[in-house]
Amino acid sequence: METIELVNSQKTYAAQLESLLWGTAEVREVKDGKYIYLQIRDLLKKSESLRACAKANTEQDFAFPYYESADDVLIEGLSQNQDFFTLLLNNDDIKKEMLGIFLGEIYKEFRND
Repeated sequence: METIELVNSQKTYAAQLESLLWGTAEVREVKDGKYIYLQIRDLLKKSESLRACAKANTEQDFAFPYYESADDVLIEGLSQNQDFFTLLLNNDDIKKEMLGIFLGEIYKEFRND
């Protein structure tokens, strides 16, 4: 991904998450040089089982195991930002909205590997 596209996608993510989490969490919080929400995306991208599901399914069929694996990924990320990840674990609506932001990107990346 070119630098301009990466910056634009990060701005899009930030805008979507600010709208979703307004008044609930600080979206711009950075840890180890990364936005917290990008850490969720990166944790999801490490999942070999999700990669296999994407290779074998349509995006619509991939969505079910993607959302089902979310809690495991969020628990894995608790050490990175306990408050934010706990918020997501405790609120299914916010969790689903947040994960939905990355669904298409992760699916396409896995399919193109």
